Amino acid sequence: TGPDYARPFSCNKCDGALLCMDGADDSPVWSCSGCGGNDNAIAGFLQSEKEIEGELDQWESKMMMDISQCAPNAFKRQITKASKKLHPHHYLTIRAMKTYVRLCASQAVHMTQLSSSGYPPKVVAQVLRKFGKPSDLRSEAASMGITLVLTLECIADGCLGHGVLGRPITEHMPVQEAVQLIFYAAQDLMECPRSTWAKDAQAVVNRYIPAMRLQYGDSDEDVAKVELAIPPPEEEQGGEMPHAKKAASGTGTCRVGKKEKTTTKQRQKTKKGGKTNKKKKGRKR
Repeated sequence: TGPDYARPFSCNKCDGALLCMDGADDSPVWSCSGCGGNDNAIAGFLQSEKEIEGELDQWESKMMMDISQCAPNAFKRQITKASKKLHPHHYLTIRAMKTYVRLCASQAVHMTQLSSSGYPPKVVAQVLRKFGKPSDLRSEAASMGITLVLTLECIADGCLGHGVLGRPITEHMPVQEAVQLIFYAAQDLMECPRSTWAKDAQAVVNRYIPAMRLQYGDSDEDVAKVELAIPPPEEEQGGEMPHAKKAASGTGTCRVGKKEKTTTKQRQKTKKGGKTNKKKKGRKR
C-alpha cells in the first residue's frame, strides 16, 4: 500500500523516520526512511502513541465540559510531547496542533469578553496572566496554524524535512485539506498586531489565495478582506503580486477540489455564473 507518512516515528538510530510500509494485515511492516532499520523499537512507539492519544482525549473532554479550566500554555506541552516521542508529522501531533489552535482562538474570544465585562481590574489581570492577552492568543493561533498548514503540505508530498515544531525546510504545493486552516490563520492574523506576525505568514497566506478563491468563490467577501489585510511581501515592497506572476507564467496550480466551503459566517452564496450553492459554516470555538 506504500508508506504511511501520517504515522511516522522518529528513528532512534538516525535522522530518518520509521514508516509503516504495509499495514494491510495484522502484521504491519515498518522500515526507516534513513537507515533502513526494521521495527525493533516499534513496541515502545506504539505504547507512547496509545498514551498520548489518551491524554488528548482527556484534554478534549475537559475542553468540552469547561474550557475556562484549559490554559493554552499548559496544553502546548502535549504538542511538544507528541512531536518528540512520536514525530512532528504523526497524526496525533497534527491533532494536538489543531486542538491548540482552536483552544487559543476560543480563549482569545473569552479574554476579549472578560476585558469588557466590568470585573475588577485585579481579577481581569490575574486571569489574563494565566491564559494570555487576546492579541497574544490570536498570534499563537495564527503561528501554529501556519506551521500546521506547512506540515500538512509535507505529509501530502511524502516529505519528512523539519525538526520538532520547526518550519518545514522545503516549500510544497498547497493542499485542499489546508485551505480552511489557512483561512482561519489569516483571520487570527487580522486580529493581532502586524509586529507579532511570523516572518513567513504573509507569503504562506498569499500562496493560498487562489485556493481560497476556488473553494469559496471569486467574489467572496471574506477572501477579499484577507487579501486586503494581508498583502504579499512583494506588493508591500512595490513589486508584483506573487499569484499574479504565477498566473502569467502558468504556474501556481494547487490541489484543491470543489468541496463544500466553510468560513466564519452563516450564509449561503452562489458563485456568479454557476448554479451550486456552497454553504459556509461558522468556526467552532
